[in-house]
Amino acid sequence: MYPQTENSAQVLLTVQQVSKEFYRSFSILSGSYNLLIKWIYVLHEKMMNNFEIPVHIYRVYQEELLTWLDNQISPSHAESDPKLPVIGISELPGRMWPDSLHYGEAQLKLIFRLVRLTHRQENLSIKLLNEFKRQYKRTSFRNMNQIVHPKLPIATYFLVQYPEHKVMHILRHDKSNRSMQHEDVFQKLKKLMIAINCIHMKSFAYFGIKEAEYDASCETLDRWLISIILKAPGGIPILGSIKTEGELAPWEESAHPNLFSFVQLHLIKYFHEKQSPQNLKETALHVLNSWYEEHYPIRFQTLIQSTLSSKLLSTHAP
Repeated sequence: MYPQTENSAQVLLTVQQVSKEFYRSFSILSGSYNLLIKWIYVLHEKMMNNFEIPVHIYRVYQEELLTWLDNQISPSHAESDPKLPVIGISELPGRMWPDSLHYGEAQLKLIFRLVRLTHRQENLSIKLLNEFKRQYKRTSFRNMNQIVHPKLPIATYFLVQYPEHKVMHILRHDKSNRSMQHEDVFQKLKKLMIAINCIHMKSFAYFGIKEAEYDASCETLDRWLISIILKAPGGIPILGSIKTEGELAPWEESAHPNLFSFVQLHLIKYFHEKQSPQNLKETALHVLNSWYEEHYPIRFQTLIQSTLSSKLLSTHAP
């Protein structure tokens, strides 16, 4: 409960974890709500597929579901059975919980679910981003020699006195050939992880897989992503240290004909370009496609076939 002004009866009600900073938790809460909507949307569509409902009616039911959910989060006081908002402004004289207003059964389930999602999302993202920051070495490129890739926005950096110790780094989108700022790297990676986990969750909901397996899979997936960025087993990193002979960049050596993997090429493009919803979505999909192909080949093929079938059905739907 957060009073709007010192003498006002209006208060902001929101789901809150103990000893969490308000603004930080509120931004994470919005992400958790977004995750919850996507999960409900997938399950609802799966339920409708079990009935002989014309495809053009799906949207009507989906809108009704979202309207109902929105009313559970921020209900109208005009209802015959008035409820407190889960997230929203409410009049509470004396800033006390009134007997005339209460939380419904669905609202209580939403509160506990949002707390759980927020706690899980915050802990996982902080844990893995800290892991990335621990492995990612901040480097000042000011006094280092730079060799820019002729076709990709990436460069190799090294000191003249230690040419065998090199650092790979992605360039800024402003065509200045300067390396990306470290904070921009962290922010873009965080957004990418969230986008990947959202899409990953939808596929897990499609297969009816338990949440415990989803949580473990998300952590493994994010660690795999960090690995191909910073270490790239069998290849070279796109952000990180490498050791080669002489002053040549890796792409100038015949020993590296296929320098970057398919996923790395998309990651280079994503980190380099100006942030947009389109390149975020495309990169998340490319990363997940490679992940599924490598770790869940059978599910990957099933998902592709299901997607193609859905597109054909929607194209020929009445």
